[in-house]
Amino acid sequence: MKKLKTFRSEVKDLGPFQLPAYSGIRWMMMPFRLEDVKRTITAEDWHEALQRMVALAPVQEGVGYLTIDEAEVEPGTTHRRPGIHVDGVGPTGGLGGWGGGGGGGWGTGGMVIVASHLGCRAWHGEFEARIGPNGDCSHMKSMLRDEDAIPLLGQRAYWLNESCVHEPLSLATRTKRQFVRLSLPSDAPWYEGYTRNPLGVEPTGPIHPARTEFMAYRP
Repeated sequence: MKKLKTFRSEVKDLGPFQLPAYSGIRWMMMPFRLEDVKRTITAEDWHEALQRMVALAPVQEGVGYLTIDEAEVEPGTTHRRPGIHVDGVGPTGGLGGWGGGGGGGWGTGGMVIVASHLGCRAWHGEFEARIGPNGDCSHMKSMLRDEDAIPLLGQRAYWLNESCVHEPLSLATRTKRQFVRLSLPSDAPWYEGYTRNPLGVEPTGPIHPARTEFMAYRP
């Protein structure tokens, strides 16, 4: 039997963060240049907020990947993909630089995230477990204690490493929720169906066929 690897799941609270007004944008992993937000992002209302997110990141140059997902979420449902998982891991699972060593996560830079409302929790610590295909960590449920979970509160910025284990939460009431994720530079695969940048910034890694089972979660 293949020996399980130990990996570290990390979360860091970066402090309060105010987002622009809700407008219904849905951009998924759109490439842009971290050091040139104004000339590589078309939505001017987002320039200031995105520049502040970049300033909080451990890497501030290169091609990053921007997700802005604004949606009206129904009661009893999650805004984002449900279930315990790790972001950025491909169909073969595993860890090690996003797209390398079996599917990987977002390099060593990780991601900076902000949401308008609480809708997710994460775990900080070391785990001996495998990361399943497309980041599935449902098999880790017995080792993730509720009392150890860190709620990712609304209107706060967080840094998550590439192997951060997290779980979206169901919302109690109908909510217009904003979720913003700045995925830091890597040469990992980028999937068809993600958002193309109309200003011409291209992903730096290979382009793979769409992962429709997850990208269609919220059309």
